[in-house]
Amino acid sequence: MMLDYVDEFSLTEEDGTYVMSLKASGEKFQGLMEKTAEEMGSQNQMMQEAMDQMKVNEVAYTYTVDKETYLPSKLKMKMDSEISMEGETISTNVEMDSTYDQYNEVEEVKVPKEVMEQAQEMPGMSE
Repeated sequence: MMLDYVDEFSLTEEDGTYVMSLKASGEKFQGLMEKTAEEMGSQNQMMQEAMDQMKVNEVAYTYTVDKETYLPSKLKMKMDSEISMEGETISTNVEMDSTYDQYNEVEEVKVPKEVMEQAQEMPGMSE
């Protein structure tokens, strides 16, 4: 799926990491977002519907991966997009700076029985 976008990526090595960067705009990246939503398809109908209403103007990603473990360590993203709903258009500029660490250090998460018994399925969502 990513082969169509390989020209938009760059790969560098820095301090024991691989840094992958992507900067794309307009229709080319919109196609990638739509393909991603299609891949999720029946798994997340709500995501598909949101993608149908979204227009990506520009996006920039920097994804950092540890050289030894190949686990992600950082993700930075900037995205300029528009969402159209019910005849209205909302412009958004999103900046995200994430750090990944403590792999396999979280103990088991237990959901209380009462919560499981009261859980309801959301329309458009499936396992």
